[in-house]
Amino acid sequence: MNKLIPSLLAVALISTSANATESEGSVYVKADMQKLEFNGYSLDVQGITGGYQFNENIALQASYLIGDEYGVDYTAMKLDLVGIAPLNENVALVGEIGLSTYEEDYNNKYYKNYTDTAIHTGVGIMFHTEQVSLTFAYHSYALNDAEIAGTGFGVSLGFKF
Repeated sequence: MNKLIPSLLAVALISTSANATESEGSVYVKADMQKLEFNGYSLDVQGITGGYQFNENIALQASYLIGDEYGVDYTAMKLDLVGIAPLNENVALVGEIGLSTYEEDYNNKYYKNYTDTAIHTGVGIMFHTEQVSLTFAYHSYALNDAEIAGTGFGVSLGFKF
């Protein structure tokens, strides 16, 4: 795993420099919804993502997600490197790897609030036109506390500018 991350980053950098002349960059905004499973509990989160797509294969994005289930306020901030593999003019496979910071606020004196920073990954399929996209993705969050490790399914609606 430790060798996989530098390898992915090297491929991303090579792809970026090789494709930089093929297409101009663009800014995008997405509305996100995810259903996460953590140790037998499910959590619905919503958020907003902003990013910059350097070319048809590489993007960098930041997200802010919130949720409120079982009396717990959930907040996350993510920074992702996104790889895009076009299948045709309107469909692409997407993969992301990034760093996330999580906070759980239990709103009572019986449980300690929880904060963690960890790596996460995601894979999915994106349907798009030149300015609008719809992405279905599977996410995996490897938090340091094994009891809170989770996976989830998400849907994003995005707009390019």
